Amino acid sequence: MRLETLLKEARDLTSRFIVGIQVSVSLGLTDRNTISETFCLEFFREVFSLPGLRNLNAERENFPGIDLGDEARGRGFQITSDATLEKVKDTLRKVIKAEQHRTYPHIQIFVLTAKQRSYQQTAIDAVTGDKLRFNAKDDVFDWHDILKHIRTFELERLERVVAVLRKHLPEPIERAADPEVAAA
Repeated sequence: MRLETLLKEARDLTSRFIVGIQVSVSLGLTDRNTISETFCLEFFREVFSLPGLRNLNAERENFPGIDLGDEARGRGFQITSDATLEKVKDTLRKVIKAEQHRTYPHIQIFVLTAKQRSYQQTAIDAVTGDKLRFNAKDDVFDWHDILKHIRTFELERLERVVAVLRKHLPEPIERAADPEVAAA
């Protein structure tokens, strides 16, 4: 089935991306994190149906706390390879200090590698207080969460998502020669 083929391709492409980020981070290279913002911009527009999503760092260098934002939908995203609770708290502190939570009341943190199994919600609540609602279980996410999400998509929407993946994450030589992938 074409749907299954596209899901497998999405899995394979994202797996290679994750490994590439992990290797870069282990070598102390952070350029991939910055480049990932442009990729995530296009990818999140399709995955979360956010046509108004913008790269805030392109408009203002080191935008406080978040990298991508959609004012109309009130969603802001931090893109990071740092999955620690400290990073989550630091992001939320920056968002609140700069009052970005007024424009983007739904803040989410996308971990490029893999998120932690859990985050101490009471520590997060101590940072956010009554200014921002942030549920670590739902608002910190990674590729596993995205892949779970996209497997519910109808064929046309999944095709658009995979097209973004293909555009940014070239296929390895052996996959490009796979007739099943070429047919999709």
